[in-house]
Amino acid sequence: MHRRIRAWILLLLTSVALSGCATRGPANSDQLPSFAYQALPDDSGTLLRSAPGEWFPNVKGFNDIRSNPFSPVSRQTGLVALTDKAIFFEQWNTSRKAYEVVKRLLLDQVRGVSVDTYGASRRIVIQRLDFGYDSFGLTQAGGLIVDKSETELMMGHLGKLLPDRAR
Repeated sequence: MHRRIRAWILLLLTSVALSGCATRGPANSDQLPSFAYQALPDDSGTLLRSAPGEWFPNVKGFNDIRSNPFSPVSRQTGLVALTDKAIFFEQWNTSRKAYEVVKRLLLDQVRGVSVDTYGASRRIVIQRLDFGYDSFGLTQAGGLIVDKSETELMMGHLGKLLPDRAR
């Protein structure tokens, strides 16, 4: 009986993991920067970095997990792109076979930027001028492993672009 329950749980977890990966688009493609750039509006500026990741709307770092580790996490999976003017979050449109921008945060509307950690996980935390927050977790192409080095690289670029607002 216990084996059957464990088998169902494993099947459920595998299904959830694979369904999440399918919505990321070609995240492991060497053409990822090109896909990311093609989705950007004409006035977006120069693409500096792009990486597979997650967007946590209206969340300050890991406060959602710290306050209640059993509550559902509000997140979107896709691609995080940084230009010299804005941070973009893009999602893959399967029928169009292209990424589409679903969130743009202009850098001149950013009050502060930092990195929050929780165990091995990291999220880039953006505080907007309206005092709201958005957080971004960068992942390796499969989406299940935190990409610590990409987080540090993107945060380095943000530190240069926003020297008085990066913490």
